[in-house]
Amino acid sequence: MIRYLSGLAAVVIATLAFAFTRPQKTDIRLHYPLVTYYYSFSGSQGQENDMSKWIQITADDYANLDCPSGNVEGCGIQNTTNSAGHPTSVPLSGVGGHPILSAPTTALVNKN
Repeated sequence: MIRYLSGLAAVVIATLAFAFTRPQKTDIRLHYPLVTYYYSFSGSQGQENDMSKWIQITADDYANLDCPSGNVEGCGIQNTTNSAGHPTSVPLSGVGGHPILSAPTTALVNKN
């Protein structure tokens, strides 16, 4: 009987020890951090899908970006892609629409 009680006690202690131990999590972002690129739009309305019209700027320039009131829908974006100073894609709301928040765009500034 004592053998069974000591075995049962060992199982209970082991169960309690593992019940309060958190599993180790691996965050993939730690291994593959995303780089943020900042762009301002230099085109006119309807050209938001032309990647050459999005010009790379600094984070400070993006923070101080002043969107013109006029016909420009997209003014500035934060994006995780870059190809020779331009984003590789900018998700838009419909054909010729304004930029929307959808990967790879992580933030945006639209006209006033």
